[in-house]
Amino acid sequence: MLHIFGNGPLIENHKALVRKLKLRDNVLFYGNIEHEKLISVIKKMDILIHPSVREGGSHSIMEAMACGIPVICLDNAGPGYMVDDNSGIKINGKNNNEIITEIANAAFKLLTNNDFYETLSNGARSRVNENFLWNQIGDRLNTLYQKVYHGEISS
Repeated sequence: MLHIFGNGPLIENHKALVRKLKLRDNVLFYGNIEHEKLISVIKKMDILIHPSVREGGSHSIMEAMACGIPVICLDNAGPGYMVDDNSGIKINGKNNNEIITEIANAAFKLLTNNDFYETLSNGARSRVNENFLWNQIGDRLNTLYQKVYHGEISS
C-alpha cells in the first residue's frame, strides 16, 4: 500500500494518474493530517520514500527514522544530511527516469533483503538518538559557543 501525505502542487496529477492506472485500492491520499495520526500511520510503514526535490527538510524523515523506518530520499539539502548510509538510501539520479528507477531499485532491495532492512532500521533509530534529539543539538551548540567565546574559533 502506498500512503501519500500532504497537498503539494502535483497532488491532483497524482490522483488522476492513480485513477487512470486503476490503483485506487493500492494508494491512499491523506492530505494534511494531524501529527498524532501521521505518527500512528508511519509506525506501520515499511519504508518512507521522500522524493521531494525542493523541500529542504522534513519532520516526516526524522519521525520515520525515530520509529526505525528506513528512508529513501534524494541526496539534496536537508534529506541528504539527515539520512546517511546506515539509516537509508540516498538517490542521485540526474533526471526523472533515473530517479524513479533508483527509488524502485532501493525499495526492492529494502523489501527483499531482511538483513539489509534490519541494519538500516537499527541505523535509523541510532542516527536520530545520537544526532538529532534536542539534548544532543543543545550540547553541540554549547560546545560551539564555548569555543567561540574562548577564542578557539574565530569568525
